Amino acid sequence: MGSSPPPPPEAPAKRTPWRWPHLQADPRAVLGLTLCGLAWGVALAPSRQPLEGALRLSALGFNFQPSPEETSGPAQGFLAVSLRGLTIKGLGGGEALVLPFSGQRLALGGGSGLALIASTEDPLELRIALSPGTRVQNLQLEGKDELVLDLLPPRAGSSAASSVLAAAELTIIPPVGPGVVNSQPLQAVFQEPGRQERRLRPPETQFRLSLNGATRLRLQRAQPQRPVVFERNLPVREVQFTTERQSLFDQTPITFSSLLSGTLHLGRMEPLSLRTDQFLQIDPPGIAVLTSLRSEQNQLAVEVVGETDRIRSGLSQRHPTTVLSGTLLSRHLSPDQISGFFGFLVGVISSLVLTFFKGD
Repeated sequence: MGSSPPPPPEAPAKRTPWRWPHLQADPRAVLGLTLCGLAWGVALAPSRQPLEGALRLSALGFNFQPSPEETSGPAQGFLAVSLRGLTIKGLGGGEALVLPFSGQRLALGGGSGLALIASTEDPLELRIALSPGTRVQNLQLEGKDELVLDLLPPRAGSSAASSVLAAAELTIIPPVGPGVVNSQPLQAVFQEPGRQERRLRPPETQFRLSLNGATRLRLQRAQPQRPVVFERNLPVREVQFTTERQSLFDQTPITFSSLLSGTLHLGRMEPLSLRTDQFLQIDPPGIAVLTSLRSEQNQLAVEVVGETDRIRSGLSQRHPTTVLSGTLLSRHLSPDQISGFFGFLVGVISSLVLTFFKGD
């Protein structure tokens, strides 16, 4: 009995080709989405924010600058303090410091220095006034009773005839009171490396010294337990919270953070809390005024105000882990209000897409 032939193969089912749905956009939807996108972009655009904060530091550096255009003018008060002694030295790498004193011109370089020491129980009084444009390269407390101040003088215009201006003016008031040694209330000693100390005769009444080169002042405070209070509302720019030390291997400078703690407020954003040894970087224009500067418990306490659109912080200067960027919204709205604004905007965009776009 012969077998039946196999059934013919079934013809493949015809597939309907897939095509993109034709979207017919309502002009009102296009306009609404455009306006929403514009609002989103404007809200996220970088914007300068008011900045304020309180910091504790081991060292501080800044330019004393009443205004960016002002590079000359009368010196302005910076510090008034009672001292047991004052040492003036030149800083290497800057203009040589030559100090007219007691009828002589003292070259304070290469480790040479002039020491002024109160020879009575009463302290000497020191007033420091800074010229506009002076760079306070380093302001630091050392030990329990010493304050170190490194000053770099401003320069006149870039013309060939420009000259170095005075970085600071020191007003020194010798001590007055009983117990004067050899009728001399103030001792002056000129110290040179490899040579015997040379005693000079300082004025017996108030006198001034102009510092026309890079200078290091070492102030031995008469009352270490009392805080040192600087002039309030100091106009500044290019503030730095770092110090430099030389590498033990190749003597190259290494940057260290001088930050101990603090809190910064940028616009209406959440405050930024800072920890010890974090690097703090504030984009220009940055800090404009030191509203308060003082020493407390062997630390520098500083309160600042200014403007910026970005703050970065972290244990690495090159790779900050925290970045705060100011926007137009953060200048006027709190974080909760900003979240509500973007939530509302997302809702409006979703409604426009679902309501006004139809597929054929």
